Amino acid sequence: MVPRHARRKQVLEHIINHGGITRAYALAVFHVQNLAHVVMELRRMGWRIRTTVFKREDGVRVVLYYITDIDVHFGLFLGRLYTNEDGTYGAYFS
Repeated sequence: MVPRHARRKQVLEHIINHGGITRAYALAVFHVQNLAHVVMELRRMGWRIRTTVFKREDGVRVVLYYITDIDVHFGLFLGRLYTNEDGTYGAYFS
């Protein structure tokens, strides 16, 4: 089982580097069953994660969690994020 702080870090870095995350993706890749709770924890830590809801063509409602570019730059400015050699971002967690 992955520790809670590691799950938060994985989810946050995916949101930042890939533009967003859905519950289905978080479950399939990171084995996170309650993505809303992880996002709530990140928000309590000060991350400005935004939410949008849309319906697919088959009528299924999907929630997308994302972060804007300005919030990424703000995280870099505050020293909460760092840039990897490949140009992706990583997050500092204590």
